Amino acid sequence: MSLLEFEKKYWESLDNQQKQLLSLYEEIKSNASISLKKRDITKAILLRMKAYYDVQDKIKKFLNKRYLSPASDFFVETIVFYLKVIFDIEDIGLEVHSERQIRQKKGTIRPDISVWKNNKVVAIVECKTQLGWNRDKWEEDFKKKRVQTKKRVSKRKGVLGSNDFKKLVWVS
Repeated sequence: MSLLEFEKKYWESLDNQQKQLLSLYEEIKSNASISLKKRDITKAILLRMKAYYDVQDKIKKFLNKRYLSPASDFFVETIVFYLKVIFDIEDIGLEVHSERQIRQKKGTIRPDISVWKNNKVVAIVECKTQLGWNRDKWEEDFKKKRVQTKKRVSKRKGVLGSNDFKKLVWVS
């Protein structure tokens, strides 16, 4: 068997992730009982993140890597997945997007996650999997970014006004 035939098997396993995600979405939407009070989604997210880190740790050891692959994109995808599930199950007329551009001109805003209703932003979620090198000042930086984003986003046509932004959810 040639190297490319072996590689095709690995590629197919990666492609299968997308198929499994879509299948899981359809199964949850059709059959799952989700309790927000029991924090079912939080538990599911934690289990998925643990699986991700476990796999990355095994790859790290096998390849003699110093660091695990960053989890930030996987975490955002996981949060978007479960928001989509809830929005669709509850049929509340909200759309969830990842890195959708909010402001079209200079100073483009592309939050990790944005929630839209009738083509207007109603929530912005920035996700962090670690606090990084500036962990002592994360809260200060977070507050500055929130104020800056409110100002920039509220100037865009088609976005809720700044008074409406008091209702937005800010998660770190």
